[in-house]
Amino acid sequence: MFHIVFNADQNYMKYVAVLITNIIHYTDTSKKYADFAFHSTESKINPRFQHIYANKWGGGQSPITWGESLTNRENPINAEQSPINLEGYRFHIITDSITKKTLEQFHILQTTLNDIYPCQIEAHIISDEDFKDLPKWGYEEAQQYAAYYRIKLVDFLPKNVDKCLYLDTDMLILTDLRELFALNLDGYIAASSSGSPNAKISRYGIYRKKKGGKKAVKSFETNFYFCSGLMLINVDKWRKHDVDIEAMRFLREYETEFADQDALNFAMRDRVYNLGEQWGILAYQSLEAACSANTDFSKRYEKAMINAKILHCNGPAKAWFGAYNKLTIDFMPNIYPHKSVWCKMARLCSGFENELNAQVENIESEGLPEYAIALARQLREFQGHYNFPAMKRRIERISKPHKAIMMALKNLIHRFKKHV
Repeated sequence: MFHIVFNADQNYMKYVAVLITNIIHYTDTSKKYADFAFHSTESKINPRFQHIYANKWGGGQSPITWGESLTNRENPINAEQSPINLEGYRFHIITDSITKKTLEQFHILQTTLNDIYPCQIEAHIISDEDFKDLPKWGYEEAQQYAAYYRIKLVDFLPKNVDKCLYLDTDMLILTDLRELFALNLDGYIAASSSGSPNAKISRYGIYRKKKGGKKAVKSFETNFYFCSGLMLINVDKWRKHDVDIEAMRFLREYETEFADQDALNFAMRDRVYNLGEQWGILAYQSLEAACSANTDFSKRYEKAMINAKILHCNGPAKAWFGAYNKLTIDFMPNIYPHKSVWCKMARLCSGFENELNAQVENIESEGLPEYAIALARQLREFQGHYNFPAMKRRIERISKPHKAIMMALKNLIHRFKKHV
């Protein structure tokens, strides 16, 4: 089976459910895994995936049956592992807590999706105690430890798993993910993307030690700085190189700009394969690029967005936000290619209809009033950031001495001309 890992708190469970629905509905059930590993018309290895696994078992997997009632299970999502089969997804949700109601909703979702393609959904509880000495993280008002959970993800995988895919909840899937699983990772700990259309993103990082003074810094250079929101992981090499231990040590000793992402880039530096711009292009950065005066740069982003296989709807560009939730820097609506896919998947998300249908209706019914509110909000933020009244007073104070000097020079020149 193909193992895919998410992390989320209770508030994000419905978004995990949409992502799982998205993955299943974009799985081409007319194909087998071998079709992504080999040419469909030839018995040669596809040159794009030169060292891949052959389909040893073939065939599909029958839908998972639940032999026990919900009341008799401590965690009804944790069904017994089916016999190993190349076809089928096994989804792992790492969380600090999950309600019984949500578990029941995932049960309904799993049953429905198994009619399309075999899958299992499992919830794993992790303790925030492991991260209590680290700063909470997140761009939203309510920050949390959830971003760090992915560092521990291999702890929740069966011992015989050699490859897994980690995805942030705000991803939008636009292709059959078995294509990604067909990639050989020999020689690499993971494969990921920078989220940018630039061919190569290098980074020289200098990180100040949390205790020890100005000279206590850590620096490292990497030829490829990746976004940790998407990682195809070589589990054996992850364990061999103690990535989790190295990343946690880095986080405890040094101040970071992007939390676990900096730590994982340090722990796996130059041992991560660059998947390219189609996998995980950052939607919010593309919106900002569209406002850029650099037309070549904005066109590269536009092309990458259109051809994306996985779209990372990061920050204010969350696919479940309306077009006017956060405007671009030139006050344009938050609209980008493929965004409507999320609403379509949300409407197909069994078990979570009550929460999601209302949210989709709000998104789809937005119009001029919402835009006016968003525009007013952003203008207030803009004014607050630049503090126009205070700026005006500073300009006046600065300009007064200059005006006096200019007047004195003019008077001096005038007197000089009179005496000539």
